[in-house]
Amino acid sequence: MARICIVGDSHVAALKQGWNEICNEFPSVEMTFFAAIRAALADFALCDGKLVATSALLRNRILQTSQGKTEITGDYDAYLCSGFDVSFLPAGTIFKKNWYKGGQDQNAERACDIALDAHFRQTEAAAFLLKLRRITDAPVLFIGQPYRAPERVAKWTSWCPSPETQRHLSALYATALDRTLRDLCNARFLQQPAETLDQDLPLATADRFFRGAARAYAPLDGQEDRTHTGAAYGAIVLKAALKQLEIGPENLTSAGDRATQ
Repeated sequence: MARICIVGDSHVAALKQGWNEICNEFPSVEMTFFAAIRAALADFALCDGKLVATSALLRNRILQTSQGKTEITGDYDAYLCSGFDVSFLPAGTIFKKNWYKGGQDQNAERACDIALDAHFRQTEAAAFLLKLRRITDAPVLFIGQPYRAPERVAKWTSWCPSPETQRHLSALYATALDRTLRDLCNARFLQQPAETLDQDLPLATADRFFRGAARAYAPLDGQEDRTHTGAAYGAIVLKAALKQLEIGPENLTSAGDRATQ
């Protein structure tokens, strides 16, 4: 049995709903979900080789989502961290500042790499991942918040309107964060799966994935949630994560086995 620990903010709800739909396809995989509002995730602290909740808010939230657990142990076979304070929006600002229209200037790309690296290292996500790496040497994947809805993305991508350029920027973003994660804590970046992206606006999540949006609380005033995604998105992301982790009976090395190697 492969035991996977999922940690993150309200976007974990989509992963949980997605897992409910596909879990029968993976009978040898068990997932435990630790989710809380973003501000509370900083309240995880290292204690006796575990990450424990140090505030009542965090403790109560993860108690609900993990079915009774109040601490993250280091004996899972892999970890997937989702959301936190990482999205493409700051990267978009960096790209817009450094990008040269009409080509893929290597100096501009290098400037973007440096700026993205510096930005990510200052995030709450980076701080959490460094704590997590103190308790485990198991594989760790990180995926940021889903790309925004098409109508929101269209407003700030007028400087890079072509789908080809947007796909290139998305690839640069993923490559830069993967490089930083490897260097920072020997983790990997999970790029948002291509099948979840809008065909005409590849820096946006396709409209259909916002249907049945899952979150920790209901949208205010009955408004449609255009920030959180639903089960269809979560299922695709989890399948991509399991594929990247190479989790399966033929290649699984359990945490216990690793400890004795």
